[in-house]
Formats: sequence, C-alpha cells, structure tokens
Amino acid sequence: MERKEFITSKIFINLPVKNLQKSMDFYTKLGFSNNPQFTNELAACMVLNETIFVMHLTYEHFKNFTKKEIADAQKSTQLLLAIEVESVEKVKELVNIAKNQVEKYTWMLLIMGGCISIVLLI
Repeated sequence: MERKEFITSKIFINLPVKNLQKSMDFYTKLGFSNNPQFTNELAACMVLNETIFVMHLTYEHFKNFTKKEIADAQKSTQLLLAIEVESVEKVKELVNIAKNQVEKYTWMLLIMGGCISIVLLI
C-alpha cells in the first residue's frame, strides 16, 4: 500500500470538558501553557509544543461541532493521549502530578523505538 504524505502545520486535539478552569489547571500543573488567543469562556487552548495543542471545549460549545452524544468519561473511553517525554523519571513526575489532581486515573508507560511516552487515561 502506497503511503501518501500528509502535510500539517498544527494539530488541535478537541476535548469536551465539564469544568474548563479545572481542566486548564490540570494541564498547567503538568507543565503546559495556555494560548490566550484561542481561550475564552467557551474554550481554552493548551500548548503541548509549537505544533500540538489541546483545545478544551465546554460541553455546550463542543455540541456545536457534532450531532452525536458526548461520551461519558466515567463509563467509556473518550480519548487516549500519549505524550512523549525524555525519561522514566519525567513519566513518574507527571503521573504523581496527575494522581494529585484527579480521583480516577490509569497510566501506561510506553517505550518504543527509543521514545518514552506516558499515556494518561483520565
């Protein structure tokens, strides 16, 4: 199968959130910054790096983009987000921060091809 190159300049991951400020606080404590250019009372843009962003949208705002029901994160998986980090120690640091911020969480450490990734299932 021939692989076609897909050119992107930026990736925006869109998540529905019940509490916009709490979600922003969580990502800030993990070390990510907020882009105020794309942040208001309906949405917040959290910067993972210069090309990857996580958009947190209130449920009401998220519903403007889909006719489907929003997944209940307590009952089903909504998203798996893997973040590459530089060391196992950094993974442990991020997991400890996450443990202090959320009641229920699961995490996985992935080491593939020299990349160390943390997957937080919140």
